[in-house]
Amino acid sequence: MLKKTLAGPVIGIVGGIGPYAGLDFNEKIFKNTVAGSDQEHLRTILISFSVDIVDRTEHLLDPKNVESPALAITEILAKLESIGAVIAGIPCNTAHAPLIFSAIKEQLVKKNIKIELLNMIEETFLEIQKLKFKKVGLLATLGTYFSDVYRMTAKASNQPIEILYPQQDAKKSIHASIYHEQFGIKAKSNPVTKIATDILLKESEKLIAEGAEAIIMGCTEMPLALGDKRIGVPMIDPTEVLARSCIQKVAPEKLLAK
Repeated sequence: MLKKTLAGPVIGIVGGIGPYAGLDFNEKIFKNTVAGSDQEHLRTILISFSVDIVDRTEHLLDPKNVESPALAITEILAKLESIGAVIAGIPCNTAHAPLIFSAIKEQLVKKNIKIELLNMIEETFLEIQKLKFKKVGLLATLGTYFSDVYRMTAKASNQPIEILYPQQDAKKSIHASIYHEQFGIKAKSNPVTKIATDILLKESEKLIAEGAEAIIMGCTEMPLALGDKRIGVPMIDPTEVLARSCIQKVAPEKLLAK
């Protein structure tokens, strides 16, 4: 007779935005879980339906002509709940822009979907507060910069945390490191191109020169390029913060100590 696996809560993952970011998030749940065998890992469900979710930056920059990704994301959350997930995370910074995230929350209420949806940006600021950083640089897509979600969350935290943005040309270069069809991480995820990595390292150095005590990898594809790099200051990975928050919520005894 096969040994019965342990029952336990299920963590849902809204994947596909982008696909490798969803895989990275799932892996970080495993990496941050105390487990001595297959059966001791937490249950996760990853749904990666990229084709159904419109690009978040395109919507934020032109909301009148580009449909909101909120409805498609909500439908995935409903699927996750129906399979058994009790908590969920969206490993995409731009999806947390108020215009999108508030619409998702409204749809969850409207459709009576009870799954607990964590806010990755808010969880990241809780981590920044713990680390006592006062000035933090942000690498992000144009959509995330445009939404101002990190500065808005910093202000709402009532903590004196300054979020440093790059200059406009630098923002475009950072965006290209993610979206460029020839060398961007979305096009070349495994492995990431040297061009994309070099852009992110260069712009990190500029933010550090302006006084950044840490750098937020504010796009969930960035850890694919920067995960093993050293830049002289700590790198804050919202994907890992969210993974640890999910574990803390459903099984705190399983959270691996840092």
